[in-house]
Amino acid sequence: MLPKPAKRVGLDPKDIQSSSSRSNGVRLAERLRSTEIPGMSSPLFDFSHLSPEERIQLAEELWDSLLPTDVPVTEDLGAELDRRLERHRKDPDRGRPAEDVLRDIEQRGR
Repeated sequence: MLPKPAKRVGLDPKDIQSSSSRSNGVRLAERLRSTEIPGMSSPLFDFSHLSPEERIQLAEELWDSLLPTDVPVTEDLGAELDRRLERHRKDPDRGRPAEDVLRDIEQRGR
């Protein structure tokens, strides 16, 4: 369970009670999104009392609350994605499944 946010944010503790469900992260993200952020000069939420695990969980929930249209694709990224898609279309058998690559990375770290 995530601790109560800083009072100046004005978040209701029920917005982040059990962060085990995606809906709580979405509720928190929606509430934070509705708060004005003038130049992000000061944090809206005091993260200092959160453990690293809780910070990661909050970041994951905030990220999951975004719609694909919320994440901008720069011109450079769009060009790179187009290049990769074209390369895949020319040779669809090239490469390895992501699961295999991730398993290899995990085994190297042991």
